[in-house]
Amino acid sequence: MYPFDRFEIGLPDRQADYPTQVADCAYVRCANPIYAGEPNWHYYGEWFCSSLCIAKHLGADKRSAN
Repeated sequence: MYPFDRFEIGLPDRQADYPTQVADCAYVRCANPIYAGEPNWHYYGEWFCSSLCIAKHLGADKRSAN
């Protein structure tokens, strides 16, 4: 006999699914995978995992405050 009570079987567990990879970080030295639901940055058609990767990709240098 089929169980008609939905709580007997349970709802599907979304955490059991593998995460969906959206893209890789466009910064060459990083190239970390970016997954759906994670914070990320889209800059002129390229995906970055952090604002630091965007800055490095654009050639920003670290300077002292002096």
